[in-house]
Amino acid sequence: MDDAVIVKVDHLNLAEVKIASGLEKAIRALAFGLQAQAQENIRANGTIDTGALFNSVYTETADESGRDSALSAAQSAAASPGKKTGKPHLANPATPVTDVSGQRFRAKVGVCVEYGLYVEMGTVHTGAHPYMAPAVDKIKAKAQSVVEKFIAEEVK
Repeated sequence: MDDAVIVKVDHLNLAEVKIASGLEKAIRALAFGLQAQAQENIRANGTIDTGALFNSVYTETADESGRDSALSAAQSAAASPGKKTGKPHLANPATPVTDVSGQRFRAKVGVCVEYGLYVEMGTVHTGAHPYMAPAVDKIKAKAQSVVEKFIAEEVK
């Protein structure tokens, strides 16, 4: 009887591992989809001058972070004269809000230039040009089906 229970538990553990793997893959796909959608929104809303904000959007998962390469690309782009202003921008690095390294089932998408929030929300001097919130709304609408797809692929 004990052997039967062990076999059953092993089978459940295998199913749990497969479900967890599918969930991790789904979270990764959703996070990179959010990054791509935010960048698409930046391009579509006409706020690109040097490209620093566009290049600063990054994704961080439990096992990788695109923050350093995004910051480098943003600072390089910011050093070029802007298409609209003719001047380079300051691309001071924004402080990361959270660290998700080593945390399964979590991912972060952010921008690594400090003025990203001002573009998103607007200021007393400029109107808002949302890029992240609309991207979140679009990806959120797909989340359930993406999670189901990745888990189904792992469990089959």
